[in-house]
Amino acid sequence: MNCLELDVANLQDEIGKRDKKIEEIQDILVVHQKQFKEGILTSNRNEHYSSKNNIRIRGLRETRNENIRENFTKKLQQITGVHIDGYYDIVAMHRIPSRTTPRQVIVKFFNSDIKYLVMKNRQTLRKAGILCQKTLPKKTYN
Repeated sequence: MNCLELDVANLQDEIGKRDKKIEEIQDILVVHQKQFKEGILTSNRNEHYSSKNNIRIRGLRETRNENIRENFTKKLQQITGVHIDGYYDIVAMHRIPSRTTPRQVIVKFFNSDIKYLVMKNRQTLRKAGILCQKTLPKKTYN
């Protein structure tokens, strides 16, 4: 019986060590979960800040091999009389992948003044069938 009691004692020690190890890992997991949440919130704030000069455009005609900057700036000037330089005032512009046509366009302006100028004329653009709206990232974590 002494041999069995010794084996049981050794197994209980081994179980105790593993229980402590599990508790340590669970504590580490809690810390990492908090860091993950903080990282997601920071990422959301950064994405929100970086998209503050963006707008989403719907209804801009799509053609093959188009120069979307030129098309947008010409259309904007024709409809509203607002002139912006497509290569200076627009940082980036691209269509969003979609099954519907014409696909939506995201425009990132150089500064908020240019965005404001376009958004101020969005009612006039809407009458011409072009819808402009602010783009805000979807929150991925609260």
